[in-house]
Amino acid sequence: MKYDNKEIEGLIALLNKWELTEILVENGDSKIKIKKEAITIPAQIAAAPNLTQAPSANIPTHEVTAVDDSNAIKSPMVGTVYLSSAPGSPNFVSEGSEVKKGDVLCLIEAMKMFNKIKAEKSGTVRKIIVQNEQPIEFGAPLFVIDES
Repeated sequence: MKYDNKEIEGLIALLNKWELTEILVENGDSKIKIKKEAITIPAQIAAAPNLTQAPSANIPTHEVTAVDDSNAIKSPMVGTVYLSSAPGSPNFVSEGSEVKKGDVLCLIEAMKMFNKIKAEKSGTVRKIIVQNEQPIEFGAPLFVIDES
């Protein structure tokens, strides 16, 4: 069986509608597989100083600054950072806050799921590198915590 353009476009629409990464349709001896590849930007490029980005009406822009991230807590996923539990609520932590291992530092929304990012060690929050509602890449620095 040969698939026409309308059928393929319909499968792509389903892929996008249900936020799938892959779809496979088999009909007898015939099968078609459509796969969406994720494009990621290495953290070194995303965190480069003096990086400029064209403003967009829908995407907030954030100033990127060079930070010594050798002691930083890094993002375990790609997503959007939220520094508080709800709009108008106080941030989980601020610079100078004392934290204990396991305290929630922020949330990262990925695929409509909110993931708690917890302190990996006890200490003082020296620097909050990210801004609220900032898109973040895997491995990008979030916070610098000095151990106590």
